[in-house]
Order: sequence, then structure tokens, then C-alpha cells
Amino acid sequence: MTEYPGARESLMNYLSFVGNHEHKLGIAAILYANPNYPYHPAGVAGTFNRLGDMDPEVSNFSRTIKSCIVPGGVATAIKDGNRNYYLTNPEDSVLLKTATGFLVDWSLKFPSHSLQQVLGATQTPGEIRSPLARYLFYGQLLTRDAPPTITQLAEVKYKELGNKKIKHADVMLNPMRKLGLIAVKHIDTHPRAAATQTPMTEVSIAPAAMEPIKSLYAGLERVLKGEDTRRFRTVVDNIARGSDPSDTTSFATLTAKGRNFSQNYNSQVKGGVAFVRAKIREIMADGGDFTATELRHKLADTYDRPLNMVRIYRILNGLANDGYLTVRWELMRPTGHNKSIQLYKLNSEGA
Repeated sequence: MTEYPGARESLMNYLSFVGNHEHKLGIAAILYANPNYPYHPAGVAGTFNRLGDMDPEVSNFSRTIKSCIVPGGVATAIKDGNRNYYLTNPEDSVLLKTATGFLVDWSLKFPSHSLQQVLGATQTPGEIRSPLARYLFYGQLLTRDAPPTITQLAEVKYKELGNKKIKHADVMLNPMRKLGLIAVKHIDTHPRAAATQTPMTEVSIAPAAMEPIKSLYAGLERVLKGEDTRRFRTVVDNIARGSDPSDTTSFATLTAKGRNFSQNYNSQVKGGVAFVRAKIREIMADGGDFTATELRHKLADTYDRPLNMVRIYRILNGLANDGYLTVRWELMRPTGHNKSIQLYKLNSEGA
């Protein structure tokens, strides 16, 4: 079987907005299992609650449906007075319901890997959403005869992007490396390295992630060709109607899995203010004076991209106000002009 025109674009859009998180899959499954029923966000929250997932904040459901489920092609908003109800969109419904069932099945088959871990977040800086870029990267990594370099991955023109290239591939690959999805290897003997006298960086899928990533990519390609349609549509109906209550394949197990990964990732990798404060104190524990710029560079290994300087200054000032840091100004005289630079030092009580 062959994919129909426009199917790939629809599926890539769905992956970017819906298919990259188990919690959103749960919402899509409920809507697809009841295609003729207009759901209010409170009704979706109530169904989550009935199926064992105790996360019934209606405001969160309303925001997720409006910002992800509708743009992802799953549902259309129907207004009744001042209330919005949501009904499944008939366009591409067979394809996207099948994709929902496959992703549910995949997520439960690989409990150690979350969809957001493998595909990335919807809100992605840059021109291309992370789930689409990662899917295209996986296709190159799985189908090439030899591991590609980062430059080669960036040079490929993808028809899903209107034959555009992916800019800043190294930035998009960096969080994948930190999550253990890919392996990066510097090769001095690469043919291009000899020409440029610069070591090339080869990229491959990490061994521990090979089976889940290969299964995900191959399965979605089968969905595009219309294979396994009945089987995966049945998966959606079963899990969204609560007909399979076992612990390993229940609705609550699925949706909680994605939420748990998001919470752990946000606290351990991205981090809030408390995490950044603790990391700064850890960096400064060896002693010495630091500028805000120096601390920003040292924090770079923890984050996908450098933190905003205004945010760093606010956190440093907060640490100083709480008595953890001492702040002083040192006069610098570069090129004959007076200039002061702000230095921070960790107090002994703050170590």
C-alpha cells in the first residue's frame, strides 16, 4: 500500500502537536473513541478521572485542547454561547486515529521511554518544531549506510519542509545526546576531516535507544501506508473506554507516564529558579570570584541553550539578598577607559 497525498504532512503536524506526549494522546483517544460526541474540557477531565488518572484540572485540559489538539488536526471547536465544545475533525481521522493507537501501543511496549523524551517538546525555539526535526533525523540515522556527520544531517533537504534544510542541527541534536538517544563520535580520519583539518562529528542512535526508536519510526511509516489500521483503531477504543483495566496497559498508566517524564525533565534538566540557584552554588563552591558571564558559560553544559543574562542577574541578586553571595565591584582599565565589573563570591554559609 502507498500513502495518499498529504498524509505525511498531516502526520508530521500531528506528531508535533499531539503525538509527542502521552497525556495529549489520552485526550485524542477519548475524542476518537466517541467521534460524534461534542466534548467540553470538563467532560474530558471527568473521563480522565473515571479511567483512573486523577489530574482533573479543567483549565489545563482547556489550554491543551486549544493549543495542541485542535492545531494537531484531531478536533474542531464548536461554540455554544460562551462555552467551547470539541468534536473530532473528520479530515484525516482514519490516519490520525490509527497513529494514536500505534503511539499508545508503542508507549506501553517501551515503559522506559516516553514520547516526549524521544520526540521532544511541542514548544520548540527556532523554525522547526522538535518532533518533526527528530523524526527526520531518525529517518536519516536509520536508513544511511554509514553514520552521518552533523553537517550532513543539516545539509539534507526535506520535502516535509518544502525542501528546506534544518538549520542549527547541532543545537537540536544536543538535548538528544543528553537524553541518551544518540551517540556522538569525533572522527579525525573522516574524509572531510582531512580536507578541512577539523575532526568530523559522526552521529548514530545510542544502542540502548535503538529498539524503541527503530520501532517508532518503522511503525509510523506503516501507519502512513495504511497498514494495521483496524488493529490500532481498536487499541484507541479499548483504552479510552476502559475495557482493558490491567496495570500495564491502563489509561492511567499511559497518561501518567508522559506527565512524570515532563516533571522530571523540567526539574532535572531545564530546572526552575530553585534548580538554577542550587547549580550556581555548586559551581561556586570551589571558591573564587565569578562574573555573571562566567557563570552563564559554566551553566551551559546543563541546559539545551545558554540562559538569558537578565534571568541570571535576577537569580544572583536573589542569592545575594538571601545572604549566600557577596557582591563587589572591581575597577577595570581596558584601553585607557575606566570600567567596573561586578564580581560574585559564595559566602562560607552558602556553600
